[in-house]
Amino acid sequence: MARTKAVVKPLNLAIGKSFGLPMSLEEYMKALSIAPVRNYDSVSRLPTGSLKWDFALGGDGGLPRGRVTTLSGEEHQGKTTLALMIAANIALVGEEIGLPNGGKTCYVDFENAYDPDWGDKLGIDKSKFFLFQPERKGLPDLTAEQMIDFLQFAAETNAFDFYVIDTIAEAVFAAQMEASMEKSVIGIPALKWGQFLRKFKGTLKKTDATLLALNQLREKIGVMYGSPLTEPGGRSWRFAASVRLRMHKKNDESTVMVGGEKCPIHVFRPHTMKNKTATKHDAEIRVVFIKGVPYVDTSLEAAELGNDLGVFVKEDGSPISGSCYWFFNGRKIAQGKQSVANALRQDDDLLDEVIVAIRAAMLLLNKKAPTVDPALDLEDGVIDADLEEVTDEELYDAYEDDAAAPIED
Repeated sequence: MARTKAVVKPLNLAIGKSFGLPMSLEEYMKALSIAPVRNYDSVSRLPTGSLKWDFALGGDGGLPRGRVTTLSGEEHQGKTTLALMIAANIALVGEEIGLPNGGKTCYVDFENAYDPDWGDKLGIDKSKFFLFQPERKGLPDLTAEQMIDFLQFAAETNAFDFYVIDTIAEAVFAAQMEASMEKSVIGIPALKWGQFLRKFKGTLKKTDATLLALNQLREKIGVMYGSPLTEPGGRSWRFAASVRLRMHKKNDESTVMVGGEKCPIHVFRPHTMKNKTATKHDAEIRVVFIKGVPYVDTSLEAAELGNDLGVFVKEDGSPISGSCYWFFNGRKIAQGKQSVANALRQDDDLLDEVIVAIRAAMLLLNKKAPTVDPALDLEDGVIDADLEEVTDEELYDAYEDDAAAPIED
């Protein structure tokens, strides 16, 4: 007996259509409120407070909004410090860059280790910084599921511009909280974090908020080849994150003289492992501790980036080289990188103008597409601009000649 072909009946979602009648694509899309994306807006950014780090992250500089970013590393590498510095900077410039909540931060401290004194030194604005901890005095402990539900609700109501999870590895879920120490609960964090990310990513996209999730490093047992380092919380984080960063701290014991005192310098090196919004670059962030208070050396970063991006030039407009005077918009600044940095420290208006020019150069550089010289021919490995004039027969003959050629060792 001949087999009849199965007919898949389309869903009857349009009003006035009887079941089984064909529907046009336009009617089907209208019934389900489906529409193709026509306007592709570029990814907006949250400035981190470091020009070099902003440049490494791409665009006009900073963490991508509406996306997930992870920052992992070993202990005492500066993960929490950088997260708090970003939160302080967002609160400072939130209204200026048009954030809907003025730069409010939701900081979920799973480690229960936030130090308010250290936050004050980093410049945290308490009116825009909201700390949430699962374990609090006089209140019942909260499970990680409850904290995750709160994050989802806060994002859906667009209550914050910046979310920080500190850290993924320290989240205690209900099954782990109720189990005894003798009972091992395997796979629960990976399952729960995966469920959270599948929902939270879409909410971030709609509200244009940003999630920065900090994580620790562990070592896998029995690894003979390759790196034994792994990140707790499951593999879903590495797929959900648009930007993955691995934190390193350079052992630099250099100092700088500020106000007649020697101030130590710490160099943070966030290594970019993945970036879906720009080309991968690394950065070195020099943080100067003046009387125990950390400051990013913005003036020196502006001088270095301004030189690299062509913001500073010679008097004749050519790139900086050798020991020459640096000019900005026809204005003579100083001679040498350190002298230019000192000049920027003494003139806030000039520093602001240079930073605006640097961010414009960042955006232009990251949006500029590579160009191909049409004069190059096929022998140079580039398709010739006159390829459309070649006939099919000529292409086939060329293919046969190439296939018949002997293979060179």
